[in-house]
Amino acid sequence: MWLYRRRLIFFLTGVCLLTFSCSIHSEQERSRDNISVVLDNDPRNADAYNLRGISYARSNNPDEAIEDFTTALNLKKDFYQAYYNRGHVYLKMGLVDAALENFNQAIKIKPNYAQAYLSRAKLNYNKGQYNVALKDANLAIKNSPNLAEAYFYKGLIYERRKQFSKAYYEYTSAIALEYVTEEVLYKRIAVGIELKYYMEVTEDIERLLAMNALNYRAFSLLGFVNEKMGKHDVAKKFYKRALGIKPSHEFSRTRIKSLESAAL
Repeated sequence: MWLYRRRLIFFLTGVCLLTFSCSIHSEQERSRDNISVVLDNDPRNADAYNLRGISYARSNNPDEAIEDFTTALNLKKDFYQAYYNRGHVYLKMGLVDAALENFNQAIKIKPNYAQAYLSRAKLNYNKGQYNVALKDANLAIKNSPNLAEAYFYKGLIYERRKQFSKAYYEYTSAIALEYVTEEVLYKRIAVGIELKYYMEVTEDIERLLAMNALNYRAFSLLGFVNEKMGKHDVAKKFYKRALGIKPSHEFSRTRIKSLESAAL
């Protein structure tokens, strides 16, 4: 019977956590309806409450999600995933201390829970507690070496400390694990400029333009990098490209005026 219930829930909803991609709202409603049928027949099914809580959270119903996660925990005291999921809902509600307590409980039950370490690292980073955040990011990586976002947060911490070489290394590690977003590219560009890695920076800017050919910030950055390399005519062309996309971009306009004044 237990195995049947687990297979039925898996079939109806799929196994997931709050940090994974979610279904559209109507699918979440259907999923909750199906889970509710399971709970009508098996009201002590902690896994079903946890899954319905995830569905409520994805549909932006935090109170209902908290209620279901709490019920799951009352039924299954060592349910670390429910603590983790409830922590994320509390965090989204701005209840940082409650979120931290839930992440702590998840880790206490499952000391190698990499995702919980990462979530706690992100929480502490946002609180400005960089030493604690770095420790948790390292623990996340220790338990899951391919957890790319943990490297990204290590990069953020090192950048805050102005340890640019370390930050560049961590951003590169994240990208190597296919964590390639505009945010991480902009971050690696910023520290690359500090380190004068102009060729590598240029390659990253080109990756941004491959994502969006009308990215005025990327063209402006190409202007800035070429200006740093002493290629002023090339720099002006890129600044003008940026202004062609966004005429109000003050930085590009100011840099062109500065270059033109210096040439007189």
